[in-house]
Amino acid sequence: MMKRALILLLVMPPAVWAEGWFKDWLDNTSALAQELSHDWRHELPESGVLPSYFNVEYVSRMRERGGGSSISWQQYSLSLPLADPRRSGGENWMFSASFNADVTLLDKSGGLHIQNNDLYHVSLPVSVIVPRSNGNMVVVALSPSFDSDFDQREHSFHMNLLATYTVKKSETFSYSVGLSYAPYAAAWNVMPVFAFDWQMNDDWKMSLSGFCLSVMRDMGQGLSAGLFVQGEGGSWAVSTPEGTRLLRVRSLVAGFTVEYDFSKEGETKRVASLSLGSSLSTAVDVCKYNSDRDREESHHYQPGLYVSAGVDFRF
Repeated sequence: MMKRALILLLVMPPAVWAEGWFKDWLDNTSALAQELSHDWRHELPESGVLPSYFNVEYVSRMRERGGGSSISWQQYSLSLPLADPRRSGGENWMFSASFNADVTLLDKSGGLHIQNNDLYHVSLPVSVIVPRSNGNMVVVALSPSFDSDFDQREHSFHMNLLATYTVKKSETFSYSVGLSYAPYAAAWNVMPVFAFDWQMNDDWKMSLSGFCLSVMRDMGQGLSAGLFVQGEGGSWAVSTPEGTRLLRVRSLVAGFTVEYDFSKEGETKRVASLSLGSSLSTAVDVCKYNSDRDREESHHYQPGLYVSAGVDFRF
């Protein structure tokens, strides 16, 4: 089982180097499609669908490979649902919307020549979901986003697009395929998207959602534990002595995660999570806009401690 997980990791596209908010957008959109993969509105669950979460992430100080600089960061993330797909849309389609915000606090020493360490992301993902009579689902989503240090407005606004088709092969396996367009959010502007959810048996579950591959075991009494590998990071318009530039942080993270569902039957689903691991590889670049390959600065850092904790309410 773990061998299969490692094989899947090896064939994951370079898009694992996507920024955190984009990964979360794909994660949430994919998870929403999986939850809603039923026939038409009257069969949709009454609770446990809409994600609303608060998450804190910390990466300890990492020293530059072959250099004298170092970097660490804290990130605070919030997501709130704005529209319920079970009660919005038309007769044969559904509508979903949410508000997402991230604040990233960099702590750098040497190296990076940026003038502000506080970085912000705000986005409003909107999705149209079309269920099919065979249980499959079409999802088309757009997400206007703002990414900046707030000193710079130029190049801060982007429109991101996503289209996926979710196939429910059986009660234990479903997958989604599609395309995404996200300027500056990932390795490529246009990228293929693939996600799956596989209930291997009563205890074990494997999923690839957005840019997170996880293998989880149901321990009973609402407790689940497992391993994960995922891409983290972000990109922002920042101020430098030379003017506006693109700061891009990309990190590949792996570790152990624990989730505890402390909701009761019939209540809003509430899940607390704690992840502990390591940033295996981290790259930080300062680039000119319209030319990601024209890097003015490029830094690669040694592994650091990764800690993430959050609470997810699903209404």
